Amino acid sequence: MTKEEAKEALMHHSFTHEDFEHKKSERGFLGALRPFKGNLKEENYHEVINAFKILAEDLRDIEKVDREVMSAIWAFVT
Repeated sequence: MTKEEAKEALMHHSFTHEDFEHKKSERGFLGALRPFKGNLKEENYHEVINAFKILAEDLRDIEKVDREVMSAIWAFVT
């Protein structure tokens, strides 16, 4: 997964991507929780964690954190 793919994955899984109808947005990490329908997919969790690992170095540089990535992260915690 590239950094751009990691960013896209986080945006879909956090429901902050502009393509809300994309299957990863609808059935992704947060999409599966809002509203919860009793079905969680472990691969969504692993994809989110993998995206964080790929973007970790960029996230350490506080002076140039991507706004869309930060928005996606914020969506996970709010």
